Amino acid sequence: MKRETSKEVRKLPSNWSTMTDVDRAEAVKRLLGVGMSGREIAKALKCSESLIRHLKPLSEALPEEKDLARLGKVSTRELRRRIAERKAEKAHKQEQADEQARLEAARQGATHILEWFNKEEKIAYPHAEQIVLEARRKLREAERDGTLPKGKAPAGLPVSEIIRRCNRALPPSTDDVIFVERYANWLARWTYCVMPDSRIWEKALDIALNEFMARPM
Repeated sequence: MKRETSKEVRKLPSNWSTMTDVDRAEAVKRLLGVGMSGREIAKALKCSESLIRHLKPLSEALPEEKDLARLGKVSTRELRRRIAERKAEKAHKQEQADEQARLEAARQGATHILEWFNKEEKIAYPHAEQIVLEARRKLREAERDGTLPKGKAPAGLPVSEIIRRCNRALPPSTDDVIFVERYANWLARWTYCVMPDSRIWEKALDIALNEFMARPM
């Protein structure tokens, strides 16, 4: 056992067995803070490792809750329930915030996609929907097969430059199949570079696709 952790163990009150669970949790938190593992703590305190795991969350109780627990007015089980509820609520709010951020990124991504189509004068309207569908199919297939490109675009690189770098010379052919295939490859490549999160590029392509489908023929 390291000298630092040995000192912390020696600092523990001799009445560990009679301490309240919240005070035990504070002691466990201190020992974990100096690098001891749950197993080492259990061995030093001559208790089970499951007890250490049981105590760990209690250090996250609010100060007023700890005071009530010391007075015996709140049980350990109730403390754990409250802590778990707060964690779940926090996680839910974070997920909502993350989802909103992804939606905003997808909307921005869809704007880039639509602007790209508008700038590429070679793409006639009838082909736009086909190109988006094929690009989405390619991205889904690559994600499923684990063949998505490695790495990300350099931070701060303009989207227009990412699009340019992802371009490959399109063959001088009027064949619709080749035309759609080549532009779909280009769209899939730069869309992934700009939006590597599948939850974002899926939504961005859907938004763009809905835009094309809503346009009058």
